[in-house]
Amino acid sequence: MKNLYNTVFIVDIAPGTDDVDQIVEQVKSMVISNGGDIQNEKHWGKKRLAYEIDKKQYGYYVELEYVAESQNNIPRLLETDFRLNERILRYLTYLVDKHELKQREKAAKEAKKPVEEGE
Repeated sequence: MKNLYNTVFIVDIAPGTDDVDQIVEQVKSMVISNGGDIQNEKHWGKKRLAYEIDKKQYGYYVELEYVAESQNNIPRLLETDFRLNERILRYLTYLVDKHELKQREKAAKEAKKPVEEGE
């Protein structure tokens, strides 16, 4: 059964922002090589952390949305890699459920509605 997953992770930018793209590409290639399909990729950019993590105040936020077979267990593989990678400060993976998909469809329909005259 295919599921839609969303993973957000924060990359440490203290050593430099040059290799952030390389880390993102590694994560994407891990998803693809294990049978996943990237649906959406958002780079939120450099943001101040809500609290210091290992004496760091800033991080580079990335969000990946991908479809994968549940038996491949890509989120577990990613989280294992994140734990071993010193450049990943924090991460969160969740399964996008049918309620969120309905909300997205509803929001997309409302965005397409023409604005009525006189409002």
